[in-house]
This record gives sequence, C-alpha cells and structure tokens, in this order.
Amino acid sequence: AQGKEQDIVIISCTRSGDNIGFLNDLNRMNVMLTRSKKALYVVGNLTHLASQDSAWEDLLSHARNRKIVYPIDSNED
Repeated sequence: AQGKEQDIVIISCTRSGDNIGFLNDLNRMNVMLTRSKKALYVVGNLTHLASQDSAWEDLLSHARNRKIVYPIDSNED
C-alpha cells in the first residue's frame, strides 16, 4: 500500500530510460527508501540512475561499499 510501512519493499526503476523524471525528486526517493521494515530491493539500471542524479550516485556508492549490490548481466542467457 502506498505510503505505509511494509516488511519487504521492492522498488522498480526499470523504466528510467534517458530521463529519470520523478526518480530525481528527493522527497519521493525518501518515501521509497524509508517504507521497508526488514528488506528493501531496488531493481533497475542503478549505474544509469547514478549518472543522472547525485542522490542516486550516493545511494549506489553506499550500497557498493556495504557490498549489497548484486549486478545482473543482461547478456547472459
């Protein structure tokens, strides 16, 4: 449910394309990242998001430092 805390939250950023649009709004990002109680999964091209916005760059850097980024190679069968 929108705006409520949940045990597990999955955020899909897979339609970020060339322009990340609403994903660069810090208030929306804050809401997305603070609704999970136990687990948060962010799915998308995080490298692209980080190249478009410094907040996403900081988030990706933090996640990489904590070794919690799991890249998926799109060229695998």
